[in-house]
Amino acid sequence: MKTLITLSFLLFVIVSFSQSYDDLMNEGKALLGQKKYDEAFAKFQEAEKVDGKKIDAKYGQAVALSQKYWISKNVNDGNKALEALKSVEKIDDKFANLNYNLSIAYHDLGQYDKALQHIEKQIEFGNKKDGDLYYQRGLVLVKKKRTKEACKDFKKALKLGAGGAAQAINDYCK
Repeated sequence: MKTLITLSFLLFVIVSFSQSYDDLMNEGKALLGQKKYDEAFAKFQEAEKVDGKKIDAKYGQAVALSQKYWISKNVNDGNKALEALKSVEKIDDKFANLNYNLSIAYHDLGQYDKALQHIEKQIEFGNKKDGDLYYQRGLVLVKKKRTKEACKDFKKALKLGAGGAAQAINDYCK
């Protein structure tokens, strides 16, 4: 009887102190907002351990690594981010903003053909009223020396309220 009570108490303590998938995901997202990328990554990893069937935790890890790379510009961080994004792509190649993030990663790593491929896929399957998508495609097209097409995208991005579009028009569309 004493053993049963001890086991019941132990189980109660474990359940009480373990965090739910949603709690871990929310903490990870909050940490991303605070630019605490390593801590966010760890929370998303914990969430994946709680429920490995949900893709959101894996995507959260990829986003944390991507945002860390965009700040650090360290190529090793960029390669880790790209690998994490590609692991999500293997599961669902149209998940959320996956192709947008892949496009940015490939762009930043100088792989413009792949960047263009992914941003076009995001535009095809994503929110066509998201100006950031057209802004990103414009940036890729500039790197590919397709300035006229880029300027069309920057103008569309500006109409849709994308930050940076007005500056891009000033810089590239004279």
